[in-house]
Amino acid sequence: MDFQKRLPRIYVALGTYSLLIDEDFSKGVQYPNEALRIFQERKDYFSMWSAYWFTDLGLYKVGLA
Repeated sequence: MDFQKRLPRIYVALGTYSLLIDEDFSKGVQYPNEALRIFQERKDYFSMWSAYWFTDLGLYKVGLA
């Protein structure tokens, strides 16, 4: 099974939860960065968009954007 295909989306979901629900900035940025690293290998553009979108949303919520 090719789990690498969905792994970036899982990282984006974990990062979004960490930023918006737990308000844990360190994990909330770490997970999307990992998703972006995998994106560069897999070229999954939806994961790239999601990682940027939800990271910016989380940063806006905590007042850093």
